[in-house]
Amino acid sequence: MKRQVKQRTDVTPLIFNIVEIIKASLKDAELEQKQLAKLTNISEPSMSRIMKRQRVMDINELDFICKALGLTTWKVVKQAEEALLPPRNIASLDDRRRNMSEEPPNIELLASSPHNIEEDQPSYDDF
Repeated sequence: MKRQVKQRTDVTPLIFNIVEIIKASLKDAELEQKQLAKLTNISEPSMSRIMKRQRVMDINELDFICKALGLTTWKVVKQAEEALLPPRNIASLDDRRRNMSEEPPNIELLASSPHNIEEDQPSYDDF
């Protein structure tokens, strides 16, 4: 009895972004989906379902597609993953800038205070 494998159709945000990158690269390369299917040996109906996000591609298919488009697979995944990261917290960035632009200490005041540098240095007797 032949076991039928059910094709996954639950597209995660990462896969969504990967497909968007592939679509943009396909357009940049001035290739049609049909041509990409032929280059990758993925059937046209399967390629169509992948591009419509009705079917999740496996890692081999992703690798074939990336190679056909002159892309590096890990870079595509990295770019897609980075697009999922939340934007950097602007408020905390502004706070850090504000802290960096605070007035520097008054060097003249520090220099005029009675202070013997040698007394502040640890000696070997302290250890």
